[in-house]
Amino acid sequence: MNEEKKKALQKAMRLCRRSEKCAKDVREKLFHWKIASDWHDEIIAQLYEQNFLDDRRYVESYVHDKIYLNKWGKQKVRYALQLKGLLASLVNEILEEVDKERYELGLLNLLQIMKKKQN
Repeated sequence: MNEEKKKALQKAMRLCRRSEKCAKDVREKLFHWKIASDWHDEIIAQLYEQNFLDDRRYVESYVHDKIYLNKWGKQKVRYALQLKGLLASLVNEILEEVDKERYELGLLNLLQIMKKKQN
């Protein structure tokens, strides 16, 4: 691996250390950073190999944040992850693990807030 490619890989590693990313997020950053497109696949493969990228970990984090913090519904989360190119079976599996009571309580709280705004 040449020096420029190593620097690009290190920059991508720093990005992944800050927060969970998926391959699509990294690919978009590499493009934004004007990294040679023929290096993208190799850099992403290295990130997977060195555990900087992990689809399961990413989906778990994304689902948790969007459902419990942003109060998104499961369909919206599913659609957003589909746009990122993640496996539907993995997304469905993680969504099934969502705490049903906590999810429903969050939706009820959201409905109450919306009712108050209407009055």
